[in-house]
Amino acid sequence: MRELVARLFGRPVIGIEIIACTFLSNVLALATPLFVMTVLRRYVGQGVDATLITLTTGALMAAFMEFVFTQIRAKLAQGLSLAPDRRMGLEGFEILTQAKVAALDRVPPGKRQEIVGGVAAVETAYSASNITSVLDVPFAFLFVGVLFLLSPLIGFIVLFFLAIVFFGGTMGAGAMKGDTQKLTDASAMSSSLVGTAIREVETVRAFNAGDFMRRAWLSQLDKTQALRRRINWLQGFTQTITKSTTGVMSITVITIAAVLVVAGDLDVGTM
Repeated sequence: MRELVARLFGRPVIGIEIIACTFLSNVLALATPLFVMTVLRRYVGQGVDATLITLTTGALMAAFMEFVFTQIRAKLAQGLSLAPDRRMGLEGFEILTQAKVAALDRVPPGKRQEIVGGVAAVETAYSASNITSVLDVPFAFLFVGVLFLLSPLIGFIVLFFLAIVFFGGTMGAGAMKGDTQKLTDASAMSSSLVGTAIREVETVRAFNAGDFMRRAWLSQLDKTQALRRRINWLQGFTQTITKSTTGVMSITVITIAAVLVVAGDLDVGTM
């Protein structure tokens, strides 16, 4: 998170423009539910075609502007990481070319490859889509705030389920962090074994080290596959929790809203 903030405010003008586009696109996203609510309240109840035309035109314009701001934000987010990613890649390569040989020899060959190869992982982590997704998260409270204005009870229910999803995702990310680091280390060791098998072909055969290399490779293969399976399972479990929680939230909200409508505390359009 600190790296994201550093990238945003490392170029403050672009960072402010991205935040402004995020705010505008999220505000405009409210147009669709407000359109449905207003149509049910005004047009269905009164049947005036001019009202429907006006509401539809406004909703279409809002949807178009939301698309425009979203695309502008994506373009700005792409440029946000160009300089940091380039600097990181250059610094990683400089370590390999300028570090003292004695210090560099203490680093396994696989780790040396990870120094440069890890730049790609950082670029993926701070890609435009990931940056914009993170920036969208705080604006979820904008929708919750609108729900509170319509019905405080439903607002509290949605907030409760959002807390469950947030803590579930946080726990899943925490559980995957350690396994991801272990997988990185295991992949680096596997790369070292592959590099040795390719570069030292004659040495491996001269010292009859083929069986030893195969056993080491099989051990690393089992370890990396087990870690990948666990990480995939954790990702799937977290996604399932999120999906199931969202489904239960929808059922709960509709049920409570229906009761409020029957009691006269809420209208069908708001529901």
